[in-house]
Amino acid sequence: NRYVIICPFHDEKTPSCMVYADEDKFHCFGCGAHGDLIDFYQLYNDIEFDEAIMRLCDRLNIQIMDAEQVEKVDETIESYRGMLKYFEDELKEENINYAKALKEK
Repeated sequence: NRYVIICPFHDEKTPSCMVYADEDKFHCFGCGAHGDLIDFYQLYNDIEFDEAIMRLCDRLNIQIMDAEQVEKVDETIESYRGMLKYFEDELKEENINYAKALKEK
């Protein structure tokens, strides 16, 4: 899960960049570059964080939601939680009533 590569961020002939695949991190002992997958992508492409996220999401076919979309999803999830709680309570009540009816027989 660990690889030594020639660092793409500075000139070198001997590999000095360690990739920790199990941790999704890298560190170059030659130039000091380090970070996670997004940091690597940013440095390699010389782009800002937001651009790196957009490009990676596009490559991986991941849809990015804006704040309004996230709020709608959150509202929907809360609505579902409310419905689940209601049905859970109804089932508990129904089970209690069923158990009482069995005792009375």
